[in-house]
Amino acid sequence: MNCEYVEARLSAYLDNMLTPDECREIAVHLPASPQCTMSLAELRPNDMLLAQLARVNPRPALRERLFLRQKYSN
Repeated sequence: MNCEYVEARLSAYLDNMLTPDECREIAVHLPASPQCTMSLAELRPNDMLLAQLARVNPRPALRERLFLRQKYSN
């Protein structure tokens, strides 16, 4: 596992959105990588602030338009 792989997944790691295997791999990698550990430390306060925000549910029509736009932009 390399730093580029880990750094791309740190946000998902903080949000518990990874598989248990991926979480374990990242947890093993972090102590060996000061760069990744620092990146995680920089993300953590923002993640905590975002977790405090109220959830917003867009109208179904807006949600559909957004997902359609995303589908055709890929």
